[in-house]
Amino acid sequence: MSDPVFFSRSENSFLWEWFAAPKRRPLFLKGMHQVGKTSWIRHLASLCEKPLAVIDFAQNLDWRERFESADLESICAEIQGIFPPGVMMESGILLLNNIQYCPEALSVQARLFSRKPDCAIISSGFLPPKVKKDRAFLTLLRYFQGYELGPLSFSDFLAATGQLVLAEWIQQWQWGDGVPIGTHLALVEQLKRFTLVGGHPLMVAKYIAEGLSPNLMVGHQELLSSALDNAMHDQRRTQLYLAKQVLAQVQQDIGQKCQYRRISRDHAVKTVQNAIGQLVASGLLTRVIHSSSDNTKMLPVLKNEKYFKLFMSDVGMLSAQMGISYRDLERDNVWLSETHPQLGLQFVAQHVFQRQCSGANSGAGYYWQRESRNASSTVDFLLPVGESVVPVMLKSGKSGTLRGMHQWLEDKGGAIGVRINDDRPSLVEDVKKLSTGKTLRYQLATVPWYLVEALPRLLSTQPSMAGQANGVVESVV
Repeated sequence: MSDPVFFSRSENSFLWEWFAAPKRRPLFLKGMHQVGKTSWIRHLASLCEKPLAVIDFAQNLDWRERFESADLESICAEIQGIFPPGVMMESGILLLNNIQYCPEALSVQARLFSRKPDCAIISSGFLPPKVKKDRAFLTLLRYFQGYELGPLSFSDFLAATGQLVLAEWIQQWQWGDGVPIGTHLALVEQLKRFTLVGGHPLMVAKYIAEGLSPNLMVGHQELLSSALDNAMHDQRRTQLYLAKQVLAQVQQDIGQKCQYRRISRDHAVKTVQNAIGQLVASGLLTRVIHSSSDNTKMLPVLKNEKYFKLFMSDVGMLSAQMGISYRDLERDNVWLSETHPQLGLQFVAQHVFQRQCSGANSGAGYYWQRESRNASSTVDFLLPVGESVVPVMLKSGKSGTLRGMHQWLEDKGGAIGVRINDDRPSLVEDVKKLSTGKTLRYQLATVPWYLVEALPRLLSTQPSMAGQANGVVESVV
């Protein structure tokens, strides 16, 4: 497949702000294979009218050998040679692409930056798990600024396909605004299309050219195969087969706690863990880990990595794996909440977690689960908003309850919870009598699927979040 075309993103400002910073650090841009990293940087170079030099370690073995030698003087001379005549390296942008093929280049990048701080140096790709376990590399990464580039969001997809009015509506909607019926219906229709197309630039370009053709599903399969080969490039063939088993099981278990024996009974647990780690590192999968914290800074501290869920990188890719076509969704208005709840969970996961800047060694998303002898309570996602954490639940079907959210709010003293479903948006005070005999008062934010990506903005401007008004739990007299 060719390099993805450039599509404008709501996060475009990050790259420009990094480049314009007076004391910028070297940048490590992580993301799934062909998600648009190179085209994003080419667009930056075009905007800044700066020459761009690209070194691709996946395609050029000679460059790998030069960087592995760590001879900085000869490397600088070689790099200067790939810039246009008369253009000094310090006045351009240098991209070290597919860094996973030559992790040693990160060390050279840091040394180059210390010698030529005016040169904008970017590495892109991913770091294999075995490299991230190396203490020297962990120390090195502290000097980098990191960003993870995911698929296009729903509003980015709308803008790319000419639905600019709908994209702006999502980005500007506030609590108290109405939702015109025409806008609601148009967004639901476009959401169905996004469910099938996804946010991968190659698939969006194919959709713009061909519409919802059968080739779209074939394209997703080819993309997945290419990304899998890239992710497992340094692994044995048996690990590649195991990685395919992991992806097949993830499709079935979206939203469920990962169990290694469901993936394979023929491999040791450690071997399955390594395969999962490689796929997560490459961006093909996202890990959502159990945490018992109600504070953003403490989420990674109080996590329990034994319990986690796995999600795909993109909802369109998941739809293709499930064999879902537009005919299946055409007259189905509850496809995300009832008919195919795996797609709803995937859609929320990629908009809540994959779009957060989380450093060169990116973090994971989080969920909460409390097990008891008679029953269990679960919160689908824990969303960091400022210093606080907000529980997010997807209501599956008309009989779905919010027991997990109520349990979390009671335990943590939270003030607000989010319910994602097919209804119109609303923000109301909810009062629930709990099994403990107490009454829970909190604010319930109901958000439709098409406003999920706006949640961080909507919650940060919501009055009770500003002062974290207590989620009061009173005894019933």
